[in-house]
Amino acid sequence: MKKTLLAAALAFCVGAWAADTARVTVPGGATTGYASLQAALNACTGGETVTMLTDATLTSQVKINADVALDLDGHTITMTAFADFLGFSSNLTATICGGGTVEVRTARSLITVKKGTTVNVTNCTLKGYCMFYGDNNTGKLNVMADTVALVDYPISSYSAAVLNVHAGHVASMRGWREGTGSFTSNIKITGGCFTRDPSFTEMLDESAYGVMGVSETQGGTTFTCKVVPKGEITNRARVTKNGTSTDYDSIQTALAACTGGETVTMLASEHCASYIQIKKSIVLDLATLTIRHLTSNSIRSDSGTIVTIQNGRVVGATSQSTFAPAQGSVMNVTNCTATGNCLVWSSGTGKLNILPDSFVNVKYLGSGNGNASLEVRGGHINYTSLRDKNAVGTTFQFFGGQFNKLSTESLAEGYRYVFSYTSKDNIQFYYRVMSGEEVAALGGLEAEIGVVGFRYIKDALQQVKTGETIDMVKDVATSIQQVSKVDSNFTFDLGGHCLSGGLDIFRIYTNSTVRIRNGKIRETVHYKSCFLMDKGATLIVESTVRLEGSSGNTTCCVYIPSDNAHVVFDGAQIATTALYSWGTAPQSTIEITGDSVMTCSSFQITGSAKLPPNVVATGGSFAINPTSYVTNNHVVLYRANASPCKWQVKPWAAICTDGWSFDFADEAPTVTGTCDTPSGPITVSLVGAVPTRKTLLADLSGLTLNSGTYADLSFVKDAALPGAVQVSYESGRLYAWEAKGTLIVFQ
Repeated sequence: MKKTLLAAALAFCVGAWAADTARVTVPGGATTGYASLQAALNACTGGETVTMLTDATLTSQVKINADVALDLDGHTITMTAFADFLGFSSNLTATICGGGTVEVRTARSLITVKKGTTVNVTNCTLKGYCMFYGDNNTGKLNVMADTVALVDYPISSYSAAVLNVHAGHVASMRGWREGTGSFTSNIKITGGCFTRDPSFTEMLDESAYGVMGVSETQGGTTFTCKVVPKGEITNRARVTKNGTSTDYDSIQTALAACTGGETVTMLASEHCASYIQIKKSIVLDLATLTIRHLTSNSIRSDSGTIVTIQNGRVVGATSQSTFAPAQGSVMNVTNCTATGNCLVWSSGTGKLNILPDSFVNVKYLGSGNGNASLEVRGGHINYTSLRDKNAVGTTFQFFGGQFNKLSTESLAEGYRYVFSYTSKDNIQFYYRVMSGEEVAALGGLEAEIGVVGFRYIKDALQQVKTGETIDMVKDVATSIQQVSKVDSNFTFDLGGHCLSGGLDIFRIYTNSTVRIRNGKIRETVHYKSCFLMDKGATLIVESTVRLEGSSGNTTCCVYIPSDNAHVVFDGAQIATTALYSWGTAPQSTIEITGDSVMTCSSFQITGSAKLPPNVVATGGSFAINPTSYVTNNHVVLYRANASPCKWQVKPWAAICTDGWSFDFADEAPTVTGTCDTPSGPITVSLVGAVPTRKTLLADLSGLTLNSGTYADLSFVKDAALPGAVQVSYESGRLYAWEAKGTLIVFQ
């Protein structure tokens, strides 16, 4: 609500008005108070100054639609909701100033601009997740003098707008850009002081500006490097020995002055015209700055020297090695970032040690035509392949560190790769080299793929490649669903262990083929399943697997809500309440093969008496009668002395393999008989042509008949099949004369 000065004065006298949050001052000096910041901004048409009168905590975006100056006047405005904070419309020129603070407490941007808008920030503090975002490249944010930005990221990678840093202090805690967008040149730096070297990216114009090492503290944060015109840089390196220091105009002249035992400290980043040659055993402290050399091996050391390189960044050439220790030389790299084509090369037996807190981003770890030794004892290693040539050159030993590509070569004895995701400079690192003691301290692993261990099965499932095997290494009671990748084809070996859970435990994702073997999967909650099948997925469960449900209520072995899924129980042992829940997927298939043992209470979770036609039994033993469900050319037989299974399916192919063949004579014997006599051979005759050879189907001598009743034995031919069958039961043996293609069911 708008109030005149007179009304405001009267309200103050009678206590009728709440205190104002912001005041609008128009050109000429007239002022008006408003109850909220947004109300004050809504009243602006251009040229006004909006001054904060108090701190404010907001839960919705502040929209700015006019050319204004937002004077914080030492106050703090804070956004606590998940939303971008100060949103500037198109074609504006605005200023944020006044010594106060703008803070976002969620993962959103502090300042956003539209097309054609420029925002100048001076003499204030920006705190939060991402400082700036704009959806058009004509949008700009200028960081000016006396500004302190304490943010995770200065700019969103999805921003097309331009961030200009002209002065101030910028702390980018997690990296220069949030996200993985495609805009690479929308940060421009011509000044300012930083907590990290801005030459980490290509945003600094190195022809005009350089980076000096400084140490300034603002708002409790130490800023360690400063962008200045190159003409202001005179000394670039300092040599210290026995407490005495001397400054030099270049890193190479400083190194040439060393006799051994010195510490050479960078004072400014160096873009070298030639490689750095280290001739003595020294410590090279980059002091958070950068050495950049783009034509040959960047840093070389003479024979017999021991060199430590620390606390900065080395940018190597795109076709050469970053480090080149000579015969018998050792380079130790710690708390450094190293980039380039090849990490190490040596014509002799030079050695490079990568130590903790280093970050390596190279194409090759070593050269195939050199004889260097690379030992990695820590840090983060991002690489494409081990060697840049086919010949065996560099030798590798891995004692620690994290890698975004797995290599098993020269892994030190007693150490192993373990999947342990982390992130540095927006590069993901998937594998960590750990000792057995470190693995034990984590509580052990759940799974392995070759020499790679995984703390969690879910990680192994997301990293497994086609043709590989995941080995589970301990019993796992999971609280999350285990999910395969799309289009993956692998084996999951339970290793004799049990995977249990109170949800649809194992999800086979789209177009994946997964083979399960050697262990147990247990579902502990009713109306949940051991497996959930997605569209086009295939699951093969081998005979060494037991699937069970421990709930007293309905638990199913497999749930198939999607079409075109295929499940094969190849001899699996199943003890769930129901074999499956079909959902709405009539085009999916369940196949029962081998010697699968089904002790389910029913086939379907719904308790339906019949299976759909795409459940195919070509083998297996059942505690429930499967005779209504088997397809043509199969024999369902009672298996004597087997508990609890009563029913077994014998595939036609197996009958033939076992030597049960059938003849087809021109003339068949005439056989007559009845089924009403309990003594002697029981023969059932069916009319029509029959084979001439009597063939043994099964030895059922363990079956006991009840004298005087016919119900014990009956032989049923599938009515849909042509041909005739004669079946006889003689002294415990089941025989048949059969035309090929006939189904015989013995109940």
